[in-house]
Amino acid sequence: MYEIFFYSIIFTLSLVFYLFIPGIGAILSINKWRTFRKHLLDYTKLPIIDYSLLNELKNKPSKAFRFFGKLEALEGKKSIWVKNKLLTLQVEIDKSRIYLMPSHKSDNNQSEEIHLDQENSQTKWQKIYSMSEGTQVFIAGTCKNIGGQGIFYDTPEKPLITIFYNGNNHELLKNVLYGARQKNEYWNNLTPFSLIFGFLSHLILAYFLISSTPYRFFALYSLGMGLLPVTLILPPGILLFWIFQSFWNRSRIYRTKRDLCRHPSTYFDQNTDWNSMENLECHLPDGHHYLAIRLHNEKAADHLFTGSPEIIDSESSKNPEFLLGQPVQIGPYTKLKLPDDPMVPFVLFKGNPEENINSYHSKSQLYALWGIISIIADVFLNLVIIFFILRLFFQ
Repeated sequence: MYEIFFYSIIFTLSLVFYLFIPGIGAILSINKWRTFRKHLLDYTKLPIIDYSLLNELKNKPSKAFRFFGKLEALEGKKSIWVKNKLLTLQVEIDKSRIYLMPSHKSDNNQSEEIHLDQENSQTKWQKIYSMSEGTQVFIAGTCKNIGGQGIFYDTPEKPLITIFYNGNNHELLKNVLYGARQKNEYWNNLTPFSLIFGFLSHLILAYFLISSTPYRFFALYSLGMGLLPVTLILPPGILLFWIFQSFWNRSRIYRTKRDLCRHPSTYFDQNTDWNSMENLECHLPDGHHYLAIRLHNEKAADHLFTGSPEIIDSESSKNPEFLLGQPVQIGPYTKLKLPDDPMVPFVLFKGNPEENINSYHSKSQLYALWGIISIIADVFLNLVIIFFILRLFFQ
């Protein structure tokens, strides 16, 4: 009977400290970044504030806007001033979540390998001790006009988002989304403390059990389970750990590609049948039009006014192709260009966008599954070896 009791105690300690508590932290981290991505993508539909829109707020309820500019000055611990070529605004930043993007080269053809290590940091303004004047900043949230001065502030309905970054405004959304997921959700704020307490709990239990001969096996079992986190990075299982990291990174990349692929289609009717449509047009938040052209035998270059669209390749089929951009009328011809709104994609879909979205989603799930299988195999393999070594050592 005591065997079941000791097995249960040791297994429960491992489950609580090595899985349950880090798992709670992982869920909190996932929800935090998921909420941020949802708000950011929703905010891409907001108008970009300018002087005329600010004037319309006089003696009227506040409204939500976006702003692209640079940091001008700090005002105490609660406010900052930001500006662009059109206007200067105040931001009540003390209640805003702050997102800091890592510096990188702005490149439309940036390889996926570069994005694998990209992770934005999320913090509070109170934890930032200095910020250089002229740092690029993106603000999204509610704005009010007080005596002619525009002020961004946080509300429950429209949480204020502040992103400090460096690079091309048209690359901002893509780069933010690539970094808006934790690289390893298991390693979060709760994990270090949980692993330390878990190891100490197993060690103390093993210490009391090892002095009694009938319980020596349970002491070894407790000690082996206490070393569980270390088994991930010990040979020969470390090879499986590297495989896990590779699979998990690929899953993260495909989840982001799914979000980026879905974003352009959200400007149009959600019931659009991309297989049957020809040309599709809608209004953008800045008042311009957004046009999707179905390509048949012609090349995308035949419809371009300026610039080169980002190509979203299909891994299943290459036809049909769709070119999305801001239309420009050149005599009798309609050409497409990079939209004036930095967050509206200029993109060439090679294949049906909905099929691409489903393909990316399936691949992200498949790579995540293989990653989980790899890490379980890693733990199992190294635990068997550790138990074998401990048993030989204490014989």
